[in-house]
Amino acid sequence: MASTISAEGEQTPWKVSVLLPLAVLEESPSARDGVPEMEEVLHRAWGCTLICEAGCLLKLPQVVVATAQNLLHRFYWRKSLKDPRFDALCIAMGALFLATKIEEKLRTLRQILYVFHHVYRRRKFCGGASNVAGLVSPRDARKAPLELGGPRYTQWKKKLIETERHLLKELGFGFYQVAEHPHKLLLYFIKYLVSHGMDDSSVKHLAQHAWSVLNDSMRLDLCVKHETRDIASAAMLIASRHPDVNVTLPSPHWMEALGATPARVEVISDAILRLYESPMAVWIEPMHEDSFMSSARQEGFDAAEEGRGPVKSIPDDNLSVPLPLQDAPEAPEVPMASEASPASSVPSQLPQGQPSPHPSADGAASVHSDGGSHGGSRHERDSSEQRPRDRERERDRDRDGRRDYDDRNRYRRRDDSSRVRRRSRSRDRRRR
Repeated sequence: MASTISAEGEQTPWKVSVLLPLAVLEESPSARDGVPEMEEVLHRAWGCTLICEAGCLLKLPQVVVATAQNLLHRFYWRKSLKDPRFDALCIAMGALFLATKIEEKLRTLRQILYVFHHVYRRRKFCGGASNVAGLVSPRDARKAPLELGGPRYTQWKKKLIETERHLLKELGFGFYQVAEHPHKLLLYFIKYLVSHGMDDSSVKHLAQHAWSVLNDSMRLDLCVKHETRDIASAAMLIASRHPDVNVTLPSPHWMEALGATPARVEVISDAILRLYESPMAVWIEPMHEDSFMSSARQEGFDAAEEGRGPVKSIPDDNLSVPLPLQDAPEAPEVPMASEASPASSVPSQLPQGQPSPHPSADGAASVHSDGGSHGGSRHERDSSEQRPRDRERERDRDRDGRRDYDDRNRYRRRDDSSRVRRRSRSRDRRRR
């Protein structure tokens, strides 16, 4: 099996989570561009929150969401947040789209766009973002869904495809290093605790809280700095000390028995607890004013969507957000001759001298003019003389069609009989 070098210099197989080298972890590209550390952590955590929210709406398993968040963290160790091409929302959208392909839980490009547009409008206009960013008053995101084939749909689609290509290029088209997550090791750790005499109900309660802690820990870039067994052990340690759980672990040496390092577990636990102490913003503007998702570039699309009325929606089994269905123009209702009276068949605002488009009660077309009515126009007389000729042409066309059909069947029967004779001859040759 092919191998690679981990952060400690050990040779590890490809399918084990590969950590970034220490030389790379010294300073991130965003830090070299002058971005403060806390602001970079905030943008990373916000992008991972968008991935988690969109994954729930797309009904994706947790492994897909964790893979997408891992891709986002690895990408921002290659590119800066100040780059106008790589704001957090676009990278989150591209990372989730790519993760659905990696984990073989496919979602269409249209579903990704609809869900992220729903998250975009709900967070920017309906989640209290107007009080934070000074935007307009909150509005209902469901009243302005993404229009299929519209200007915003076309631009977002191009941006999503471009972002996916950037992710593939920067990560080297290889994703074996993100195939393992701490969620899998947590299940093994729970079995270890059960085998050492812990109560089943307490272990189940501990597993649920530890799973939630692991989901929250994916908002930080711990997956590229620490081993998965250390992250899973830190989640269990935090969950065991939670007031709702309050479980005592078997012995002080349980971390070493699970293969974790106590010093690293403490560092990871402190980082996760600091994440809980910092508030999470509802909407964050990109760092660069020329970014694709900046308000200056999206305000025209927002205004156009507000001007468009609500549209009907169709359900989707893999989507919690219904897809919009544009209203089709309804056919005008024409009253039947037996249901409408001669007076009601004529419009009340008909200009003088203009023929009525509706037939009268007796079935004959009536023409109103200044001097009264007469027995049909020249066009109507010509059309009445033309009808017998049309019927005759239709009879000739049907007759020719039946003749062609009979000829085709005759040729088909002839081909079938020839095929049967050839098969019988070949069978007789084989018998001889």
